[in-house]
Amino acid sequence: DKRHYVYLLRCADGSLYTGMTPDIARRLRQHVEHWQVRKNTRSHPVTALALLLTTDTATTARQLEARIKRLTRAQKDALIADPAKIADLCPALAGADIRPVPGAALADYLPNTENPADA
Repeated sequence: DKRHYVYLLRCADGSLYTGMTPDIARRLRQHVEHWQVRKNTRSHPVTALALLLTTDTATTARQLEARIKRLTRAQKDALIADPAKIADLCPALAGADIRPVPGAALADYLPNTENPADA
């Protein structure tokens, strides 16, 4: 069972970064340690994993990532507060197997880092 992840990261300046990956632990470590990442999370340190969603296919994950990136900040905040809003915010993905990972935190995926924001 190969899961794909779509995630929203909260950055030190309050901005949100959206990405997708088949290997969430590796990708979060890359963001926190600033290697093989886009300029955004190098210049805006990651402070928290705001939302983590899983899906069965890379195609669905790419579509979901693209749709979330087009949402307004208010819509992203609403999605973080209530992941069930995904059906309303992304109606084109209705019926897709998209599941939130409740309570997911950076520390869950970075066990060797006490405070990921300081990494």
